[in-house]
Amino acid sequence: MFLVFILHRLIFSFFLSARPKGSLLVGAVSAAVLVMMGAGCGQVDTVSAPVVPSAPTNEQGAVMPLPTFGSFKDGTYTAKGTYSVHSGPEEITISLTLKDGLITDTTFAGTPAVKMSQKFMDMFAENYKPMVIGKKISEVKLGKVSGSSLTPMGFNEAVEKIKQQAGQSS
Repeated sequence: MFLVFILHRLIFSFFLSARPKGSLLVGAVSAAVLVMMGAGCGQVDTVSAPVVPSAPTNEQGAVMPLPTFGSFKDGTYTAKGTYSVHSGPEEITISLTLKDGLITDTTFAGTPAVKMSQKFMDMFAENYKPMVIGKKISEVKLGKVSGSSLTPMGFNEAVEKIKQQAGQSS
């Protein structure tokens, strides 16, 4: 927008110096520049609704059940996850309870190698549950949690191991 303003000023000053004041050409160029500046300002993006396919049917026309994605066995699973910090590797232990592919409970345990890791493990442990409980295990992948960016890496590794234990890997 700033460039358009500068361009307008340059063109305007050029024509003022080349033509007498009040020139019709200056007015036309100014109007054209203003139209270009306003182009697209009132543009409205439209979003189409997604196409939802109908349920598949068998030869008799009966509706067949849709395939389930992420079939995991119900139960409680435990796995270790590791990640590296400046002083070396850290290890955490995660337990997840699954019911119909959803995480219904989780626990976290970590024994840090250095004091700074304890701080970040504690921040993670105090705040990760709302991001996990009630979610599909197939969709859980944590990023930074309350300032802790490395502990979630170990968590995600443990979740992948639990997916394998429960019957499906990603």
